[in-house]
Amino acid sequence: MKNDDVFIANEWQRRAAAEYYSAGKTTNFLHHLMLLGIDEEFLFDCNKIVRDEISHTSLSRSVLEKIPINTEIEIQRQDLYSLDHSHKNHIWSLVDFTIQFFCCGETIGQFLFQRMLEGANIPVVKKVLKVISKDESSHSNFGWKLISYLIEVYEIDDKNKLWSTLNRHLATMKQSYAMSKKKNISSYCRGWGLIDPEEYRTISLNTINDLIIPRFQKLF
Repeated sequence: MKNDDVFIANEWQRRAAAEYYSAGKTTNFLHHLMLLGIDEEFLFDCNKIVRDEISHTSLSRSVLEKIPINTEIEIQRQDLYSLDHSHKNHIWSLVDFTIQFFCCGETIGQFLFQRMLEGANIPVVKKVLKVISKDESSHSNFGWKLISYLIEVYEIDDKNKLWSTLNRHLATMKQSYAMSKKKNISSYCRGWGLIDPEEYRTISLNTINDLIIPRFQKLF
């Protein structure tokens, strides 16, 4: 077993857990959209995202099966809920999650997975990353379409609060997307779909400055 195998296994275990959390949070979010009585188009799209995230969990586990290391992932059940209920207005809870999870997380995620795919050379890894990268893009588009709908239909005109919400989540993203502590990722690790922290930071910042902020400005 190569020394890098443990590092690779830990990263794919983290990804499998993250996809499972995404499935749980989106399921909870879908329930709140149903309570809102939102157009069924959004319900169908959100339901598909739930299925995608569950599939991503399974796909990530399929990578782990190729590594001879314990593949069990640990899930904190209380973290499967999505909404921040500290907002007095329920609509703002939905807006907050849409901005955080879809407009920020999924938008950045699609480019991170694309970069991972570029360096991958293990067949199962390439297959998995190709699916996830494509799905992340559609999830991002869902979020931007939904936030535009919520702002227009529910007449959300507090621009300062919208920008404050976005900036709060972007600040978190800038810190959290460089989760790996390992520097100078080896070609072996890249083959398994890993990238180094500097790439995480660069891709995240470029996506924020070139895509997220300009697109957010066009919402109102």
